[in-house]
Amino acid sequence: MSVDRVRAYFEQAGFDGEILLFDASSATVPLAAIAVGCEEARIAKTLSFLLKDAPVLIVAAGDARVDNRKFKDQFGAKAKMLTTEQAETLVGHAVGGCARLPSTPAFRCTWTNPSAVLNRSTPPVAAPTARSR
Repeated sequence: MSVDRVRAYFEQAGFDGEILLFDASSATVPLAAIAVGCEEARIAKTLSFLLKDAPVLIVAAGDARVDNRKFKDQFGAKAKMLTTEQAETLVGHAVGGCARLPSTPAFRCTWTNPSAVLNRSTPPVAAPTARSR
C-alpha cells in the first residue's frame, strides 16, 4: 500500500496523526522495532488467516502468537494463514511491511477480545506503518 493511499485512508477516517517513514526497512517486527527504537512487543503486527474463503485479520503486539486451540474455539476452524496471493486478492495488498488497512470493498470488520485467540492480550502501542521508503 502506498503512503498516499494510507494518508487518504486516514484522512477519510479522521486521523490527523503523523505517518512515520524510515530509511531502513520496517517490513518485519524486529526491523520495525529497530527503526522505531522500541521493544518488539510495542510494534503492531497483523496476522492474516483464511476462514471459509474470507480473510480474518488479527492485529496483535509484535511478540504475541496465535494460540491454535483458542483460534479454533473462537472461529470454529483451524488457523490457516493466507498465502501471499490470497492476501493480495482478499485483503488488497501484499504481505509484509505494509499498513494493514482493508482496501477491498467487501471487507467487513468484526471485533473480538484478543485473549480469545492470542497467547497474551497486551495490546501494542505502535500502529502498523507504511512500507519503508
